[in-house]
Parts: sequence; structure tokens; C-alpha cells
Amino acid sequence: MLKNICDIIWHIEYHLSNPYEPHIDVLGPMHKAYVQFQEKLESEVEELLSRAKEIDPKEFDTKFREKDFNK
Repeated sequence: MLKNICDIIWHIEYHLSNPYEPHIDVLGPMHKAYVQFQEKLESEVEELLSRAKEIDPKEFDTKFREKDFNK
């Protein structure tokens, strides 16, 4: 779901920054930027999922953790 939301945001930002000619070209500059965005997003999601596996499920039972406020 996160990837879908980020994808939607990318398209909205692209169209807002190109209101008069928001061409979705195949194998052109826009397509290159989009593919690069997808690769970066995939990497970030993998990192997030990897880090999430380290979370102790008991952490979700606690509503207040002092360490979260001592940064």
C-alpha cells in the first residue's frame, strides 16, 4: 500500500509541475525519472520491512514509551 500511495503522489507532483504538457513518454526523460523513482522506492520499502522485523511485537502493547520523547 505504501508503494501505491508513493506512486500516486509521484504522478500528482509530476502533473502539477507540468500542467500544460504532462506527457507520459515511454523510454523518454519522464519515464527514466519514473523508473529511477520506482527503484529507489523499492529499496526504501525493503529497508523499512527489514527494520520492522526487528520490532518486538510487545512494543505495540505500550502506548507511551519514555525513550520516544527523549531525543
